[in-house]
Amino acid sequence: MPSTKKGKPQGGTFEQENVLQAVVVADRFDEKFQPLSDDIPLALFPLANKPLLDYTLDFLSSNGVQQIYVYCCHCSGLIKDYIANSKWGAKSSQCRVTPIVSSDFTSLGDVLRDIDQKSLFETDFLLVAGDLISNMSLQQALTEHRDRRTKDKNKPLMTLILRSCPPTHEMRSADDDIVVALDSHTQQVLYYQKIGLTRKPKFEFPLKTLLQNTCSNFEFRYDLSDEGVAVCSPQVPQLFTDNFDYQTKEDFIKGILINEEFLGNQIHIHTIKRDFAARISTLHMYDTISKAVTSRWIYPYVPDNDFESGENSVSGKNKKDITLASSPKLYHHLRRNVYIGSIKSLGKDSSIEDNCVIGHDTIIGNNCRIRNSVIGNGCVIGDDVSIKDSYLWSGVTVKDKCTIDKSILSNNSIIHENTKIPSGCVLATKVEIGPNITLKEDTVIHIEIDDETFAEGENMQKKDINPSLVGERGRGILWSRVEDIDSDMEDEDVGMELNREGIWGMSLTERDKMFPTYSDAESSEDDDISTDGSDMEDYENEENSITLFFKEVKDSLSRGIEESIKCDNLILEINSSKYAYNVTIQDVIRNVTKATFEISYLRCNGAPFFPALKKVLLYMSPVFMNYNKTSQSQMECINEIEQYCLCNKHAYDCLIKILMLLYENDILAEEVILSWHKNPSTVQTSEVSDVTPNQLRKSVTKFIDWLQEAEEESSSEDDSS
Repeated sequence: MPSTKKGKPQGGTFEQENVLQAVVVADRFDEKFQPLSDDIPLALFPLANKPLLDYTLDFLSSNGVQQIYVYCCHCSGLIKDYIANSKWGAKSSQCRVTPIVSSDFTSLGDVLRDIDQKSLFETDFLLVAGDLISNMSLQQALTEHRDRRTKDKNKPLMTLILRSCPPTHEMRSADDDIVVALDSHTQQVLYYQKIGLTRKPKFEFPLKTLLQNTCSNFEFRYDLSDEGVAVCSPQVPQLFTDNFDYQTKEDFIKGILINEEFLGNQIHIHTIKRDFAARISTLHMYDTISKAVTSRWIYPYVPDNDFESGENSVSGKNKKDITLASSPKLYHHLRRNVYIGSIKSLGKDSSIEDNCVIGHDTIIGNNCRIRNSVIGNGCVIGDDVSIKDSYLWSGVTVKDKCTIDKSILSNNSIIHENTKIPSGCVLATKVEIGPNITLKEDTVIHIEIDDETFAEGENMQKKDINPSLVGERGRGILWSRVEDIDSDMEDEDVGMELNREGIWGMSLTERDKMFPTYSDAESSEDDDISTDGSDMEDYENEENSITLFFKEVKDSLSRGIEESIKCDNLILEINSSKYAYNVTIQDVIRNVTKATFEISYLRCNGAPFFPALKKVLLYMSPVFMNYNKTSQSQMECINEIEQYCLCNKHAYDCLIKILMLLYENDILAEEVILSWHKNPSTVQTSEVSDVTPNQLRKSVTKFIDWLQEAEEESSSEDDSS
């Protein structure tokens, strides 16, 4: 493959040694927030009437970040335009924000591989999720990471910034639940597993990790939450390029931990306790974080602090103060955390109570009650309307005598007269409901959007609209993750039940209620170590995985030799199989070695074995060099060769030639061969073997003597010089 010229996007001209840089991944690469995200990217979801992306960028800027690359795929044009027209696109901005757009990005792995392709970073950088809200300081985490890199530049790859959070805390999402095992002294990660919404009361922990770990400060942590912030070394993007099976951060962490013993790479954590950090990973978290903003838990990120322009509002104490706003961008902070923008009118006998944000240019009619809600800019609220625990985005119209409870209404949706929107409902952009209709809980209504133009789909005809669902003047159809769902009421109930879990997500408390296996009372017996034979079953599964892995490796190498495939591509195939079957790097080395010898035997067709092996080994030498980088890995290789020779006379007879070939081509080091010969054999002797390990070692004595003599001559020459 021809080499591609690497280069930085325009705008990346800082001297990296003096500049802190970051990557914001503004795409989730999933369908979690559909249908709301069909025409509005998550990064531009309004949070207290400010785009989510502004919170993330301002957090980084306040921590001294001067260059931010925003990677976006879905609705990328909207994000690019927003950045260009905001303070982040101004020439006077101290923090330079560069959007990087591509429709080819389908995962975090694609983003990191693009970073490597463009060679964006030569020093450490921050990797940040685009749905993050935080006011934490990053200085200590950066200092710890740099100190580790100063002591050993190659080993520390990443420092995860995790938040200490009790398992039942409302700011902890069940979707992102994790378990971490650490060396509490060095904060090195030994094990990392994302549990999520699993319904199992237990998680699997590899006993091998516990037995191989020698630290005395081993501990499990279930009180940590990963909020999508990590300090990365420049090697991280390179490793994503080398391993195309790395698609998520969890894939990367898992791969590094599996190979840590041989490659020496390490991942550490930094824990924050008092500062705020959370991700809008579900609509449940959107609701929870919105309330945290209005309750002033995330200062300075509060509605009356206009961090978009750096201006602050004045505080008011009664309704009369509402008319004093001198700028359409500012909010008045009233009692009980009520924030009022430059609204057009507030009707007689209407009340705004507790943790509310009312956007600019909004009209509120008579005798309305709004509580624990956010009303967007340019909304029109009729008379006798009740809104509780809900979010109305920009341009929403709610006509007379309507009730809305714990729901989300997207841009320009319309609620006609005497309509009730109960808990859990989501209305996408331009949906109309009513009049005189009551939706069921957890109903999700949308208008079909063309994937390319984001215009209303031509295929949504009037006949597709169910008046019994959306009303006579309604506009929209039922949305569900269930495909080919019928319009009868029973199927609608099924779709709504799935919508609740799929769209809104769950808190840990809700999960525990739904899946009682999480309770201590019901799972206490399961916490004991199992002695019912499950360990044997796990062992059999592991053996089966290794067998399948060997078959795939052998097939890949055979095809590579027949078709003259480049060894770099073969390495990618082997790495992909390694991850798919969850095998260790030791298993890779052993199986690559065994496959090479078996393929060579099949190719010799009755002719002498060594010439065929030599041809294959020379072709495969880049593969061996890739995996045999340490003395430990080389010892695994020579032990596997010993195992093969003990059972195969055609290899045993030419073992000296084999060792010489591997030695001359730098696949096996001199000290490894001498150490192997000197120490007792660790391989298991097969019943079909005609020779013992001791006999095998004696058969290569002449070669060992030659190595030792060469080493002595080299030492004497060094002494004389």
